[in-house]
Order: sequence, then structure tokens, then C-alpha cells
Amino acid sequence: MMIDRKHQFFRRQGGAILVFCMAMMFVIILVSVGVSESTSFQKKNFAIGKDISLAEENAKSALIQGQVEVAEWELRPSTSKEIKKGAIWVFPLDDYMLKNHKDPITHQELYWYDQLEPWWTTYGKKALEVGDDQVNGQLSTSPRYVIEEFQINDDNSDTSQQGHYYADPPVVYYRITARATGDRDGRVTLQSIFARNF
Repeated sequence: MMIDRKHQFFRRQGGAILVFCMAMMFVIILVSVGVSESTSFQKKNFAIGKDISLAEENAKSALIQGQVEVAEWELRPSTSKEIKKGAIWVFPLDDYMLKNHKDPITHQELYWYDQLEPWWTTYGKKALEVGDDQVNGQLSTSPRYVIEEFQINDDNSDTSQQGHYYADPPVVYYRITARATGDRDGRVTLQSIFARNF
């Protein structure tokens, strides 16, 4: 009588191959879930980075628009210590804490440049949006900027050796604060100091 050795080998396994196959399938499922979560995380990070990039591009544009506005002034504008729309504010505005506006998470009072979007929409000057073909996205609100008269330096006067006095016009420094918010709440605030003679 002939014994089928292959048949006996599989009979002796007692389900070991089935357990091995199940373990391999479990490992493959774990790896595929990890890869899937990693891909999803990378997509979210890419979207956040793209959103912040769009906000930064528009904040830079708003900052430049504010600088152009200051450069085009023929006369030194009047200033205001009151926070009102379109005014040229007098520094230090960051000492003015707005009691009505608090951070929704920390409940602390916010300085004017940390205010939420409704405040910026009310008091900031609207800047033109810019777009880049490589950065396809949309801002949640238009970029805005605020101009403050930061400092006046009238130490540019000098006396020559003959005692003749002459004076250059004072240098007025303006602080321009620009802000833009991306579609996913990526927020960028930029500031620059711009000097002018009148």
C-alpha cells in the first residue's frame, strides 16, 4: 500500500498554516492602516502649509500697499488717539486694551493687533488680494492693514562751523501692521517701520 506523504504532511499541520496566514493578513492590514493615516496626515499638513503660504503672500502685499500709501502722502496727515476706521493712529496703540474683545480660549484681553477678524474688518484698511497660480486657494477675509505714527525724529538739525543753522525736515516713522487669514484660518500678521520726510 502506497502512503501519500504530502497528504500526511498537511494532515499533521493541524491548522498551523491557517494561523500563519491569518497573522500575515493582520500584519498587512496594520501596515496599510498606518500608511493610510500617514497619507491623510501629510495631506492635512500640506493644506495647512498652503493656507499659511497664501495668507503670508497676501499679508506681504497688504504691507507693501500700506508702505505705498505712506510714500504717496504729500503732507503729514493728522493723527488720532482714538481707534476709528481709516485713521492714522498714534503709537503706542498697543497700550490700548479693548475690554470688549477677549480671546475665546484664554479669555484674556487682546491687544489691537491680536484682535479677531470682525475687529480687523471694521478698523483695518482693505488691501487688494493677490493670487499665485502655484497657490490655489482663497482667503476667508480680505487682507487689511493699519498705519500708526510711530516716532518723530527731529534731531536732523545741525550747525555749521560758521554758526549758520540749518535744519532738515523731521523724519516721521510709521509702523504698518498687515494681516491676512487663509481659508483654513492660517493667520499671518506682519509689521514694518517706514520713514518719511515732509
